[in-house]
Amino acid sequence: MSNSLAIGFTYNTGNVDPVRPESFSTTPNREITWDPVERWLREKRPTTKRIYEIYMDRFLESTGKRLGFNDENGFLTWANRQGEGIAVPEAMESFGQTQSETVRATALSALKTFLERNGYRHTLTRRRIMVRKAPAVELRSPTP
Repeated sequence: MSNSLAIGFTYNTGNVDPVRPESFSTTPNREITWDPVERWLREKRPTTKRIYEIYMDRFLESTGKRLGFNDENGFLTWANRQGEGIAVPEAMESFGQTQSETVRATALSALKTFLERNGYRHTLTRRRIMVRKAPAVELRSPTP
């Protein structure tokens, strides 16, 4: 039995007792009895809804397959099972790195607001999810 868990990265659990493997779920499974997408996008502007849905679809297609979920309910359930560790921010950051720098912050904001609006209780601060801002560009008028 291996003492590592692979979730897009390798993390040594430190468990040396093969008889009593560690449980990676620190949060009990909660049944989702609401529509998490409707709750997430409620009162958002139509353009914001479309943009957020695009990034969620991209995330589910790339990262979801690798982590074992294929829809928003699965993502929310998976995130809640991860507890306070770094698995959720790491999954989001890894996905963010696949997006162009100009849309990365919006893509990560879409995922972050989805989790927060649906009761994800662990911190997803800007510090926990690394988003590099594009450097400022100074605009100058042409001189005559």
